[in-house]
Amino acid sequence: MEADPIVRLPDCVLAELERDEKLSVAERGLYLLAWGCDPASVSGLARIARMDRDTATRACRRLCERGLMKMVQHSRGIRPAAIIPEPCQIIMAHDFEIEYEETQWGGEFLAR
Repeated sequence: MEADPIVRLPDCVLAELERDEKLSVAERGLYLLAWGCDPASVSGLARIARMDRDTATRACRRLCERGLMKMVQHSRGIRPAAIIPEPCQIIMAHDFEIEYEETQWGGEFLAR
């Protein structure tokens, strides 16, 4: 069985998690687990975190309010999806633009 590749969490997201003083340690941990494990449900995320389902639900709700998570509707219910917050997306897009401008052959750069 082939393992799913894990996409590395960008440094700006880790900095955003560190900077947000309103997030608890449990909420930060839940975000990291949601990012790395991509659970099929809040119950699954709670099980992975060894956390009560109601506590996980409240934490997911707070993460949604902070722009770090979305609850995605799918055929079996609702799945918590860790997302890159908008300020980090802007930073990443800007960094990409700079890197693209400095690349001699932009088309080849995008094809790799």
